[in-house]
Amino acid sequence: MVSLCNYQLHAVVSHQGVAASNGHYICDVWDGEAQTWKCYNDSVMTDSGHFKEMMKQRQRSSYLFFFVHQGR
Repeated sequence: MVSLCNYQLHAVVSHQGVAASNGHYICDVWDGEAQTWKCYNDSVMTDSGHFKEMMKQRQRSSYLFFFVHQGR
Protein backbone atom coordinates (compact mmCIF):
# COMPACT_ATOMS: atom_id res chain seq x y z
CA MET A 1 0.00 0.00 0.00
CA VAL A 2 1.25 3.47 -0.82
CA SER A 3 0.34 6.37 1.43
CA LEU A 4 0.49 10.04 0.42
CA CYS A 5 -0.40 12.30 3.36
CA ASN A 6 -3.82 10.99 4.40
CA TYR A 7 -4.54 9.30 1.07
CA GLN A 8 -3.85 5.72 0.05
CA LEU A 9 -3.61 4.48 -3.52
CA HIS A 10 -6.27 1.83 -4.16
CA ALA A 11 -6.44 1.42 -7.94
CA VAL A 12 -4.51 2.18 -11.12
CA VAL A 13 -6.07 2.08 -14.60
CA SER A 14 -3.58 1.47 -17.39
CA HIS A 15 -3.89 1.68 -21.16
CA GLN A 16 -2.23 -0.81 -23.46
CA GLY A 17 -2.09 0.43 -27.03
CA VAL A 18 -0.85 3.31 -29.17
CA ALA A 19 -3.87 5.65 -28.92
CA ALA A 20 -6.79 6.23 -26.54
CA SER A 21 -9.19 5.12 -29.27
CA ASN A 22 -7.16 2.01 -29.99
CA GLY A 23 -6.05 -0.42 -27.34
CA HIS A 24 -7.14 -2.01 -24.13
CA TYR A 25 -7.63 -0.85 -20.54
CA ILE A 26 -6.77 -2.89 -17.44
CA CYS A 27 -7.06 -2.11 -13.72
CA ASP A 28 -4.77 -2.97 -10.81
CA VAL A 29 -6.58 -2.89 -7.45
CA TRP A 30 -5.20 -3.12 -3.92
CA ASP A 31 -6.52 -6.18 -2.08
CA GLY A 32 -6.19 -5.19 1.56
CA GLU A 33 -7.23 -8.61 2.82
CA ALA A 34 -4.49 -10.42 0.84
CA GLN A 35 -2.08 -7.44 1.15
CA THR A 36 -1.25 -7.54 -2.57
CA TRP A 37 -2.22 -5.93 -5.88
CA LYS A 38 -4.60 -7.72 -8.27
CA CYS A 39 -4.81 -7.07 -12.02
CA TYR A 40 -8.26 -7.19 -13.62
CA ASN A 41 -8.14 -7.71 -17.38
CA ASP A 42 -11.64 -8.38 -18.73
CA SER A 43 -12.77 -11.61 -17.05
CA VAL A 44 -9.25 -12.62 -15.92
CA MET A 45 -7.79 -11.69 -12.53
CA THR A 46 -4.09 -12.20 -11.80
CA ASP A 47 -1.76 -11.32 -8.93
CA SER A 48 0.29 -8.16 -9.63
CA GLY A 49 2.44 -8.57 -6.52
CA HIS A 50 3.70 -5.72 -4.39
CA PHE A 51 3.49 -2.03 -5.30
CA LYS A 52 6.98 -1.76 -6.79
CA GLU A 53 6.42 -4.84 -8.96
CA MET A 54 3.04 -3.57 -10.16
CA MET A 55 4.30 -0.06 -10.97
CA LYS A 56 7.35 -1.43 -12.80
CA GLN A 57 4.95 -3.31 -15.10
CA ARG A 58 2.74 -0.20 -15.57
CA GLN A 59 5.53 2.40 -15.62
CA ARG A 60 4.59 3.85 -19.02
CA SER A 61 0.93 2.88 -19.27
CA SER A 62 -0.65 4.19 -16.04
CA TYR A 63 -3.60 6.40 -16.93
CA LEU A 64 -5.81 7.00 -13.88
CA PHE A 65 -4.98 6.76 -10.17
CA PHE A 66 -7.65 6.30 -7.49
CA PHE A 67 -6.87 7.40 -3.94
CA VAL A 68 -9.00 6.95 -0.81
CA HIS A 69 -8.85 9.52 1.99
CA GLN A 70 -7.95 7.98 5.32
CA GLY A 71 -9.74 10.50 7.53
CA ARG A 72 -10.38 10.53 11.23
